[in-house]
Amino acid sequence: MELDKYLRYGHEKIYEPEGDVLKAQELISWANHLVFVYPTWWGGLPALLRLFFEMVFSPGFAFKYHDRMGKKIVGWDKLLTGKSARIISTMDAPPWYYKWIIGDPGGKIMRKGILGFSGISPVKTTYFGSVKLSTEKHRADWLKIARNLGQKER
Repeated sequence: MELDKYLRYGHEKIYEPEGDVLKAQELISWANHLVFVYPTWWGGLPALLRLFFEMVFSPGFAFKYHDRMGKKIVGWDKLLTGKSARIISTMDAPPWYYKWIIGDPGGKIMRKGILGFSGISPVKTTYFGSVKLSTEKHRADWLKIARNLGQKER
């Protein structure tokens, strides 16, 4: 996808999805199950993946805020309800350390802050690591696991 043009988009004008972003929205609308595969960087999502969500999971496509009319709590409709997702992420840390010591920050952002906010549920996670300490056999086993997940979740 060509996302670099959105880096300087700003909030001054109303966003209208086009090109690759519109195509991604069409594919997401069509799908029942979404799979996101990415490396964990600095405890979270890579910057370009965050930009993808900023542009593709936009208001009117992934969610719609309710008119506040004096209310103090913001409400919204979850427009992607009925879809499920799988996150597969690699990392240099051991997954147990990432989940239990650091607190799974990237997984929480994905499950609750992005996908859950849009109505996507359930969201399951699979982490592979430590990549830096892995052997060829570890990586082959991870690929088998990912392949089996794909077969099971079709």
